[in-house]
Amino acid sequence: MTEPKVFLSPSSKGYQISPVTEKSEADIMRLLAEEIKKNLDDLGIETVISEIGSTPNQSVESSNKEKAALHVVLSTLKASNDTDRGIKIYFSSSDALSRDYASVFAKNLKEIYPIPQFVTTQPNGSFVELLNTESPSVVISIGNQSNAEDAAWLAENSGDVAQNIAASIGEILGIKAETTPLTALGLANGTMGFATVRKSPSPTAKIITRIINGSPVRIIGKIGNWYAILASNIEGYVLESEISNETPEQ
Repeated sequence: MTEPKVFLSPSSKGYQISPVTEKSEADIMRLLAEEIKKNLDDLGIETVISEIGSTPNQSVESSNKEKAALHVVLSTLKASNDTDRGIKIYFSSSDALSRDYASVFAKNLKEIYPIPQFVTTQPNGSFVELLNTESPSVVISIGNQSNAEDAAWLAENSGDVAQNIAASIGEILGIKAETTPLTALGLANGTMGFATVRKSPSPTAKIITRIINGSPVRIIGKIGNWYAILASNIEGYVLESEISNETPEQ
């Protein structure tokens, strides 16, 4: 069976410069696309990024040629002034799958964007890359780069944004990150007197609970420097540095 392929189309607007970071939208989104691809590689999802300078029509043509299962456009938020903030995920007004996929991206991005209610979905019937792709397509517009808070947030959290978007793609395609199987016992040992349990292996992921230092946890897997743990019937992720006395279960 052919594995699903994802097509990433970062903005090619080299003329649209952020007055805050002095970087173009094209450069910001190209780097984000490359980070997303690295995360998708870890999930075993084949990813194609549009060629530098591609127009929307050229990206559509390439995506259709690649027979992508999902087409994702990456851009920044088009805002009328520097006070506007947020993330908008546009979906095709004539495609139910596009709408459903946009909802997945929004749900997950709300977990890391500092103002969750500003993460919204919106139908669109005019964007070329929503109209003409053979696969479901979404446009993710991330932050107003003329706004100091948005520009700083994306610059400081681009790795987490990439991981979040990749995880959403995996969720859409039914592919999850595999943890390295472990079976061990440990003790919570965080610097603040507790270990923080998060929904996903990311420092900005939603906090599920906190475990008082010295409390036992069962380690059931590992991704990078995060442990997948089970404690008091709660599953989540804790930084490896916040768990001590890891002992293999007998």
